[in-house]
Amino acid sequence: MKNIFLYILLLFVVLSCGSEQPESVVKSNASVVYEVSGMTCEINCARYIKQELSKMKGVEKATVNFEKKLATIYFDDKIITDDDFENKIESLNDNQYTVKKQTVNKSSINNSGSVDDNNNVITPTFELPNIVDFFTNIL
Repeated sequence: MKNIFLYILLLFVVLSCGSEQPESVVKSNASVVYEVSGMTCEINCARYIKQELSKMKGVEKATVNFEKKLATIYFDDKIITDDDFENKIESLNDNQYTVKKQTVNKSSINNSGSVDDNNNVITPTFELPNIVDFFTNIL
């Protein structure tokens, strides 16, 4: 019985480690924050907007905070402009969302990470695998 448990645990660790997403090759040198109105729920609206923004060429990272009604996008301004994000968000779900630009920051990148003009360090994030999804996929 102990051996079966250990094999299952080993299988879980191996599969969890293999599911890492490839590192983005886009290096952001700018960020923009939008106030997004028209979001009615966190799961469908906020996650959908984040996924659609993240798919755009030139985007390193996109976050959407449902409670604060804010979307933050880190991008390479040589590839895409901040106006493209406004058009993208407003075109989603039959123009359900409206956006208002809050801030645009141009930042400098050095070897130790990303640093914006206010000397705030932008650190990478790490997510653990979702155990519930793992077991759901097995069953």
